[in-house]
Amino acid sequence: MTTMNNQRKTFNRAMMSASWRKSVAGFSLIELMVAMSLFLVIGGAVVALIRRHVPLFNTAQNQASLNVSLRNAVAQLQMEVVNAGSSYSATNPMPFWPIGATITPATSAIATCQGTQTYVAACFDQFSLIDADSTIPALAPSSDPTGLAQINTNAPAGVLYLTYPGTPSGATSNQYASWAATLTTGTELMLVQGGTDMPAGQPEISVVVVQAPGATSTGNFIQVPIAPTTGNGIPVTSPTDDPMRIYDAGESARFTNLFQPQFDYAIKLNSTRYSVDGSDPTNPKLIRTSPTGAVDVIAEQIVGFNVGAWSSIINGYSSSPATYNSDWASIRSLQIQLIARTPPSSDVSSFRNTYDQGPYQVQGVSVVINPRNLNSN
Repeated sequence: MTTMNNQRKTFNRAMMSASWRKSVAGFSLIELMVAMSLFLVIGGAVVALIRRHVPLFNTAQNQASLNVSLRNAVAQLQMEVVNAGSSYSATNPMPFWPIGATITPATSAIATCQGTQTYVAACFDQFSLIDADSTIPALAPSSDPTGLAQINTNAPAGVLYLTYPGTPSGATSNQYASWAATLTTGTELMLVQGGTDMPAGQPEISVVVVQAPGATSTGNFIQVPIAPTTGNGIPVTSPTDDPMRIYDAGESARFTNLFQPQFDYAIKLNSTRYSVDGSDPTNPKLIRTSPTGAVDVIAEQIVGFNVGAWSSIINGYSSSPATYNSDWASIRSLQIQLIARTPPSSDVSSFRNTYDQGPYQVQGVSVVINPRNLNSN
């Protein structure tokens, strides 16, 4: 009996062992080879599909980023230019709205830049929006601290005194000191006739630049070292004597060198400049230079920046200031054309654009902006 039970147990263990081996058995070699072959075929197709679509995805992403960049740049330009007035008014001795715009055309033909696909600063126009600084009031110009003597900007002494209009004691010494602190070296001042002589309905003007070490104040006046003008109140030819390009030959009749403190006034000018930084030709950037000198990047990969103006002197837009005598006060509208590209290294396809034949996508936008505060000058 015992022997039979032992035989039965041995048989049961053998059957259980065979069943376990059958339940844990894996793929056969043939099944494994078939599975690997299918995986290789399907995986290869997926990889090929991904490789074909990655450039398309990158191109779509680059185009979307380029579109957003251009839209943001145009919005920035519209927001700022729309508030730029075209002139000033002598009827109000505190003209704290924007004065106008000056345009500097490119010095290198855009076709030359396109031909080499190399874009430096000379390939682009630039423009400046000029306004009066609201942190300092319009002050009376004089040749002495009393605020009563006529000032001649041609005088070799090169000293301008500024006092509170009407009476020098109308402001405190602390106010004079705070105003003088803003008139640092390189600051441009516009002297405007407020009623003594206004040919053709326009006040005569002159522009002077503060010289080193800047303005100082003692009591009820500000003493300002200036670079004397030449001719009839006209700045000399050096750019440092008129950095905002207020003077132009076509408007020479509007300039004068004599100003009376009882009627005339001086205002501090600010300039906001838009230009293209081409120091890195692989990525030209549209930049905004604020009145304080701070530089902000507005858009990258710029390959075209053209600025035209509609002037009361001409019929139609012109990108050459010479056609309207560079008269910033006659500008009524600005036409800005901005062209940008995707990063050159981001597109590995054989695509070539029609703008400069470069291996990148190109988009452009053109916008007409009408500044506010236009007058009838």
